[in-house]
Amino acid sequence: MKKLIRYNTLLALMMAGMLLFSACIYDFSPSELEIDRNQLELIVVEGDIAVGDYSYIKIYTTIPLDTTMHVPYITGAAVWVEDAEGVKIQGIEQNPFYVINTTGLSHDKEYKLCMDIPGRGLYESKLQSVIETPPIDSITFSIKDDNTELYIEVTTHNDASEPLYCKWTYESDWEFQSYHIPQLGYSPSLGMYELSNYEKSLMKNCWGSESSIDIYIANTEQLSQNLIYKQKLNTIGYADKKLDYLYSILVTQTAMSHEAYVYWNNLKKNSSELGGIFSPLPVEVEGNIISVTDPDEVALGYVSVSTKSALRRFITREEAKIYDSDPLGECSRVEPYAKNLWPDLYNSNMLPINYVMLESGQLNKNEARWCRNFCTDCRFIGTKNKPSYWPNDHI
Repeated sequence: MKKLIRYNTLLALMMAGMLLFSACIYDFSPSELEIDRNQLELIVVEGDIAVGDYSYIKIYTTIPLDTTMHVPYITGAAVWVEDAEGVKIQGIEQNPFYVINTTGLSHDKEYKLCMDIPGRGLYESKLQSVIETPPIDSITFSIKDDNTELYIEVTTHNDASEPLYCKWTYESDWEFQSYHIPQLGYSPSLGMYELSNYEKSLMKNCWGSESSIDIYIANTEQLSQNLIYKQKLNTIGYADKKLDYLYSILVTQTAMSHEAYVYWNNLKKNSSELGGIFSPLPVEVEGNIISVTDPDEVALGYVSVSTKSALRRFITREEAKIYDSDPLGECSRVEPYAKNLWPDLYNSNMLPINYVMLESGQLNKNEARWCRNFCTDCRFIGTKNKPSYWPNDHI
């Protein structure tokens, strides 16, 4: 009962905060309620025991409503995986992760995650058998009818008779190019100067990257066969630089138990459906992390024990066929400016492209064409961190 009261107290405060943000009736501070602040600082565990791979675990605490602090990751904890016979595999700290070498775990045993957290005590997940994850059959994409969005999709199946429950995460990288390749550079100290071929090459090709943050899950409970067909993952807009030149997505698939699916489904509902006074009340998100030190304490998170499967897919600009490199016309607006205006242009995030050519064919070095800096130098919105697996030799 104590655990349920604490959990409902946390949810009540969350809803009170959202109601007040939307209604703005009167000033409010959570300190006005006589509730122990430590009840809001719950332990959160994120990650799974990945049999046949390395396991990456994050531990942090929840953040009170009246703060803007960053995620408070917990350091200095002892973290390990333990089997039913008490055999332990210790993890090492690589902030913000605790990394455990679970590549050699047997598929025929049960395992749990254990954490000894300074000042908080011992926490552990429930012992679980290993769930085998089927391979990813394919990663495909489809285009919205109006050509404004591209959808990344994953297909998988399982020949077992029991329903299949899956969760996906992804890591994506993409290469894109500058709209203009300038001939000139400018700095307040040097003035206007001609760019070398090497300098131009540095400005032309860049890379971006991201990891999934949303919850992607599906199951086959109501299906006649264990086939998850073209489950939508990522959505990319027609003006997104991801589709400019070459896009890569690495999808990782994890099979899980029905109980784990319920946890992630409830968490997804809470994160996607809250936000307005008429939104559904939060559903209880019951994980499988318990405090051994204080059994009445609430801890959040669900640690599964399973193998993983992964698949990478590349998509070129020519395949997607929807990319609009300059939908707002910002990069198309290239204007000539006199020399006395160059310092102000540079300070307002503009860069030169080339000198203006006179009717005689001579260059007028007192007048140059300028445009927005990100249109000519991709490093303003990307990096030169080319992935090691990238299939071309651009610099």
